[in-house]
Amino acid sequence: MDIESEGWSKILQIFPDMDFMKEVNEKPELGKYLRGAINIKSLGIEDPLTLSSSPKLDSDFSKILVLNGLPLCDLKKSEKLKSLLIKLFSKRNFVITEESIE
Repeated sequence: MDIESEGWSKILQIFPDMDFMKEVNEKPELGKYLRGAINIKSLGIEDPLTLSSSPKLDSDFSKILVLNGLPLCDLKKSEKLKSLLIKLFSKRNFVITEESIE
């Protein structure tokens, strides 16, 4: 028995990585249970990003710069590395503060 239903489709839209088909194929009796549980629980499921209380994501990446390949270092050396990055970028007229570096 498969678990395809409207509730299951709704769950997969929000959580696309959920997949119980392997378990249902191994134990078909789970299909009936899952189908009922999914239909009951899916009524209360809402996409968290559509809620009014959800945080609004900033999709403007024009203020983001990713540097790959920086060395791993301890706290003392990381302060020196931050200072070096600020100095190098300031030569190119980029304003970077130590607080903005993660």
